[in-house]
Amino acid sequence: MKQNLVKVIKNFRIIDKSIELFWGNLEKFKTNPECAEEYHRIFGEFNEKSFMLYLKAISYNLDAASIDSKESITVQIDIIYKRRSIGYYETCFNMKGERIDDYFLTYPFPSSPIP
Repeated sequence: MKQNLVKVIKNFRIIDKSIELFWGNLEKFKTNPECAEEYHRIFGEFNEKSFMLYLKAISYNLDAASIDSKESITVQIDIIYKRRSIGYYETCFNMKGERIDDYFLTYPFPSSPIP
């Protein structure tokens, strides 16, 4: 099963797609007037050198324990800025590599610095 899952992830570029989708969402967050205050609270004057993405998890999901249950793959990427975890981005794909949904979440208060 693990080999089949790795094959799906590689064949459909699940990790690459997740990172590309993340950058698109960050750009929307940056340019959306409704998010300006939150964006400025988190990033101030954005410094790309202080920004890092960390691939936290890739998971295989079943929506129920039955023959007809839908399968999906979820990728979670932690967002690190100025050595603090500021949130995460999660993307969910079907087994054909098509995005089902995604979530861009920022924490109300950044974490303690990461060593």
